[in-house]
Amino acid sequence: MGQAIGRVLSLGVGVSLIPIPIVGVVLTPAKPRARANELAFLAGWVVGLAVAGTVVLLISSGADASESGAPATGSTG
Repeated sequence: MGQAIGRVLSLGVGVSLIPIPIVGVVLTPAKPRARANELAFLAGWVVGLAVAGTVVLLISSGADASESGAPATGSTG
């Protein structure tokens, strides 16, 4: 039961974050200085994705990597 909740919880968090960039893209052009705001939003979004990706990469750091030629344990689901 706990393993199933862990798998679904990560998907739920990802799905809950999807509307955030959509709201930003829709609301940003309606504000004064739209071009500057859009560029700042884009830069922040790219930096945020890079930081999140780096954190995940550092945390996993080749977890259960296999050197025997067989698939790693994490890839066999």
